[in-house]
Amino acid sequence: MLLTCLRSAMLICLVLLLMGSVVLANTPETFVASSQAWAQAIALLSSGFNLGLMIWAGRQHHSSQQSTLLLAYIIAIGSLLRLWFALTTQGNFDQRSYEIVAEIVAQGGNVYAETSRYNYSPIWFMLLHSLNYLTPLPLYIEVRVFLTLVDITTVMVLWGIARQKQLAVLPVIACFYLNPLTILITGYHGQFENLALLALLVGIWAYFRYEHSHTAWQRIGGLWLGAALGVIIKHNIFYEAIIVMHYAVRRWWLKFGLLGLAAVLFLITFLPFLEEGQTGIIQNVFLYRSLISRYGFAIFNSPIATGLFVAALFVYPFLLRSSDLLTRCLQGTLFFLIFTTGISIQYVMLPIAFGALRRSPGFFIYSVVTTLVLLGHHENMALPAFQIFEIWFVWAAALVWWLGQLLAVRHEKATKIT
Repeated sequence: MLLTCLRSAMLICLVLLLMGSVVLANTPETFVASSQAWAQAIALLSSGFNLGLMIWAGRQHHSSQQSTLLLAYIIAIGSLLRLWFALTTQGNFDQRSYEIVAEIVAQGGNVYAETSRYNYSPIWFMLLHSLNYLTPLPLYIEVRVFLTLVDITTVMVLWGIARQKQLAVLPVIACFYLNPLTILITGYHGQFENLALLALLVGIWAYFRYEHSHTAWQRIGGLWLGAALGVIIKHNIFYEAIIVMHYAVRRWWLKFGLLGLAAVLFLITFLPFLEEGQTGIIQNVFLYRSLISRYGFAIFNSPIATGLFVAALFVYPFLLRSSDLLTRCLQGTLFFLIFTTGISIQYVMLPIAFGALRRSPGFFIYSVVTTLVLLGHHENMALPAFQIFEIWFVWAAALVWWLGQLLAVRHEKATKIT
């Protein structure tokens, strides 16, 4: 019965998407307005369906044959939606920034000296430059198709981690790949937190793979490499590198040595651009502050508040007490979301992969609430009826989830004592 319903739902979804594509292709003069209207309609319908299926899958047990079929449907539906948004919409402000950056690189310019609309290491603009020459498609399509492939790769890594930790694979994959947060951020917005997190997750997978190895470098080498690469790709996950190194490495000199080496590698990536781009690197990368908003501690967005927040991100990993690495990583992303002094909407996807592996009521509350926010947010679907769900709803949901995690860890400790 369930599989019949899923087949019908997928067929309806496919027909709607094909109809939308035909309409858009035949009305190029109204492409932007039409594509946004279709995106809003598909986002609304698919988000409700996906949340329901995601919550249902997280509570079920299936035969191996059913699980295989369900996984195929989950990957097909999740991929179809991401690619449809990528192919039929033009994204938002960030996609325009990527085009500016790619043009500067193509002309041999220094990105940090010529635009303030780039706030990351050189890795991403090198990828943008490569994607720009890959196909004749517009860059905004190439970026989001590439990020869809990143999400598919993440599914494979999560599958591996779930098997290693003896978790049911189906709920993990459903809660990540069908989650409207990951679909809308990847398929529409096109930000690349998922690429940095993929590198980190590969490192965690390698750590679990060699967890019982007698060779220390087998246990921590892959973990360090994944964490370091994640930080180089996008440094707003640097605290995750501290979390995993503190968990995996007992010797303090080695722990801080590896973290220092990762920081040095991150800084080295800027050296070729330092002479002309020094001011831009300092102002737009290291001193960059996300948008001031009515969001938790972001109302205190000031140099002092930001400095305290960054200091807290360095200290918090050493205060975590859970015996589980995945729980610690989840708590790190939630701490970031709660205490950040500047917010960008793409940050909302940071805890999703870890939350899918360590599901709790807080995960589902956060997913539902943040989906409502994305549907109304001006940088995403901008549906007028959902604009009552302001971004501080995300902060409240993250706080509830984080407090639930703290209570769960406290209960874990109390159970071990007794």
